[in-house]
Amino acid sequence: MQKREKILAAMTLVSAMFFVFNQFVCAKKPEPAVNKSSRRAPAVRPVVKGEQISDTELRKRLKEWKPVVSYETWGRDPFEGALKFEAEDSTADSTATLSLTGIVWKNKTPLALIGDWILGVGDKQGGIEVLKIFPDRVIARRGTEMLTLYLHQDEKNESTISGF
Repeated sequence: MQKREKILAAMTLVSAMFFVFNQFVCAKKPEPAVNKSSRRAPAVRPVVKGEQISDTELRKRLKEWKPVVSYETWGRDPFEGALKFEAEDSTADSTATLSLTGIVWKNKTPLALIGDWILGVGDKQGGIEVLKIFPDRVIARRGTEMLTLYLHQDEKNESTISGF
């Protein structure tokens, strides 16, 4: 054996001897298990409904009384996430995104440029349904609300949307 192998063998032997010594010689002896039946609560006379007892007996019972553990149901599932993610309401778009920026005619079919969308008559996007397109305005519906969007209304510093 080479010198290196002898050193590794010696270190392995020392480690094994340390393990055996630690596990069997230095280990504590296991203590016997406690017999649970030997630890009984003092016998208390059961309470009978409507029983008349003296004040001293009542005080004695109250001193010895231990509450009965009862588990109530939780209001919610503890394993359910605390945060709930709801779908974004598409009808709650702000009026700033509903600006009519242009009207385009393609093969005698009008298309309205509303915000970032190109919509034709009957198209629905972001909770808005386009009902009619005129050369200077668009009539649309958002939920139950009727909207009239005017072309170039922002340049005049007037509101973009007016009720119909």
